[in-house]
Amino acid sequence: MFGAAKRYWGALEWVIGRIGDSRWTFIGGLSPEPRSLSVFRKIAASCDSSHLLDIKDEPSEFFDEAERIKSRMRNEFLQDPRAHTYVYDLGLFVSIRTLMSKVLDIIGESNGKIVFDISSLPKRFFFPITKILLIMYQVQPGRDLTQ
Repeated sequence: MFGAAKRYWGALEWVIGRIGDSRWTFIGGLSPEPRSLSVFRKIAASCDSSHLLDIKDEPSEFFDEAERIKSRMRNEFLQDPRAHTYVYDLGLFVSIRTLMSKVLDIIGESNGKIVFDISSLPKRFFFPITKILLIMYQVQPGRDLTQ
């Protein structure tokens, strides 16, 4: 039913084309997956600042390999000249209070226009961040992009 040709949530280019020119604060997650930086790469030129949460997973069979890949991606992100970039190291089981404190700092320094990429974040992180973004008065309300 959900074939590759249909993306009911919209392709990134479609969304960007409808939100107009603006300066953004980007928040995303660093992971060894290529999608970890894909949104950032497309919008970096429109970002005042970009923030990645580097979630340190528990040791496993693939931990060292994943960390090597993340290290390369982290360097690519930090060396991108188009936006001020920041990476925050957080443990997988960091307290929600610590996580929320970091996110509130990022929001407080933003202009309220935030792109939040959940594609590489564990649910334990993106649900509370989404909640705080939705209740923060500084975050600009969305608009109907289908028109």
